[in-house]
Amino acid sequence: MYEFSSKTKVNKAITFAQIFKEISADKEIKQDARIIKSIMLSNVLADYTLNLLKANVKKEIYVFEIELTEKKIPLVFLTAMDKKLGFYSLFRFVYQEQYMYAFAYKSVKSNSVSIGKYHYTEWKNVSSEIIEKMPIFSSVDDLYYAIIVDIIRLSPRQGETVEDYLARYGEILSLQKEIDRLDKTIKAEKQTNIVYELNEELKTKKKQIEELEKRH
Repeated sequence: MYEFSSKTKVNKAITFAQIFKEISADKEIKQDARIIKSIMLSNVLADYTLNLLKANVKKEIYVFEIELTEKKIPLVFLTAMDKKLGFYSLFRFVYQEQYMYAFAYKSVKSNSVSIGKYHYTEWKNVSSEIIEKMPIFSSVDDLYYAIIVDIIRLSPRQGETVEDYLARYGEILSLQKEIDRLDKTIKAEKQTNIVYELNEELKTKKKQIEELEKRH
């Protein structure tokens, strides 16, 4: 992940009472949050903290660090909290000596926020985390796109919007699920002719993934 400017640092602890009140937390949400040890707003990435050109619509990326007592993402709580945030968000989860980043893509407009599915990095050791110098971006939107690419690790195509990028990645994930299913079916199948047909289908889907992964 990037090394964010000191001007973006907030490092403000957030109490559960604050959050529960803000999101009108029910019993399920509170139960899901029991594995959370602490929540901190670590950074606010915005035009005024990064010296970017001021946009017509105010856009910010709030970076949260969430310490866990179990190696599990509290998705019910996270979704409820994230839906209340009228801006982009990035979550860094920490469990003992490991960390993981997560985000759900948001389309932020002047009067509405829509949220997509969550994407995650793998759990990695904190001691081996590589912090890169942040490139120069022209807008918060460009920075958000770059963070998404850093997490997903699929090369973007020239002129590809973030929506199209995520749709392409979704196709890859869907095809990979089909490939996994075909692999299991092939291993269990006894009839040679059916195995041949399934292998041909498998090859086709793998080629489709190769095409989707190409940077063109």
